[in-house]
Amino acid sequence: MSKDRFDLENDIMNVWAVKDHLDKVIWRMMDHPEVMSEDQIWNHLESVKQSIDLHCEALMDTFCQVFQLNEYASQEMKDYRASILDSLQQQADEEDFPAPKKGKKK
Repeated sequence: MSKDRFDLENDIMNVWAVKDHLDKVIWRMMDHPEVMSEDQIWNHLESVKQSIDLHCEALMDTFCQVFQLNEYASQEMKDYRASILDSLQQQADEEDFPAPKKGKKK
């Protein structure tokens, strides 16, 4: 299934949802009558960290699909991008190492 810009927007919003998870952890740590142990705190924070990783991984995958990058690019697109990069590399090489100017010898 090919994703579009609406899927990308949705995945961006899902990353923002992690803030809500952190708010719940903060509430549990600060406002709940029962004190959390260090292990409980660590487990909650580790869970939020893993959630962030998953959301970001999904976001990057959607980004690559929308813009046809990496494995989502057609061979034609990969060839086109390679030709552009080759051209840019050649221009950079010419700027760094210009060909000697032909002219009159003295």
